[in-house]
Amino acid sequence: MGIVYILTNEGMQDDIIKIGMTDEESVEDRIRNLSRSSVPYPFECYYAIDVGDKAKEVESKVHAALDDYRISKGKYRREFFRRDPEYAKQYLSAFECMGGRDVTPRQEDIIEDVEDRRAVEQEKTRKENFTFSILGIKPGEVLTFKDHPEITCKVENDKMVRFREKVMYLAGATTEVRKELGLLDYRPQGIRYWCYEDRTLYQLRKDRGL
Repeated sequence: MGIVYILTNEGMQDDIIKIGMTDEESVEDRIRNLSRSSVPYPFECYYAIDVGDKAKEVESKVHAALDDYRISKGKYRREFFRRDPEYAKQYLSAFECMGGRDVTPRQEDIIEDVEDRRAVEQEKTRKENFTFSILGIKPGEVLTFKDHPEITCKVENDKMVRFREKVMYLAGATTEVRKELGLLDYRPQGIRYWCYEDRTLYQLRKDRGL
């Protein structure tokens, strides 16, 4: 067994991920042990792949591919990167075609404590407290899906969009599109995937310090 994983943490900035490997513990045990360190929330697994005895090699290749986004490049070259987890997954999932096996665990199998799960969900909800008006986007404006501009939705009100003749929250439209594209069902943040005037809502909010 040799597993390479991508982790996120609600206590870190949204675009920071950890990419590491384990060849001794199960991925669930490894993540739980990491969560016992100095982090405010438990880690969550975005994606994990079992590549057998090639884990160290695969980890090194993914780290090298993302080196421009590594947070620390000094003496201690840490495993944290400032990049969207889906972007990193594109590199790592390529090894499925070379015999790797998706072993991404369910979040409830990692975060066993009820209070920890509740804290994580509350923090997710807080981060998702987004309105279009804070970006100056008005009802009737059209949003496009990241990397698939042919997929669109229209802003219905301050919190909802009209997608394929149905009014829903942005998260719902995001989940529908991601499932159609065969992407991991990971409760994604809609603002990371929908664009206004060629920039994601996440980027626009970040630029404004919101």
